[in-house]
Amino acid sequence: VVVTFLVTISDIAILNIASPFWGLVFGYIVYLSPKCSFYKKST
Repeated sequence: VVVTFLVTISDIAILNIASPFWGLVFGYIVYLSPKCSFYKKST
C-alpha cells in the first residue's frame, strides 16, 4: 500500500503514462513479491 501511494504522489511519467498507473503496477509487483508476507495468509 505504501509503495502504491508513494509512486502515485511522486508524479512520475514513464513513457508518457501517468503516475497512478505506475502506482498500481509497482504496488502489484510488491504484492506478488515472495518476501512480502504482509498480505499472505498464515497457515
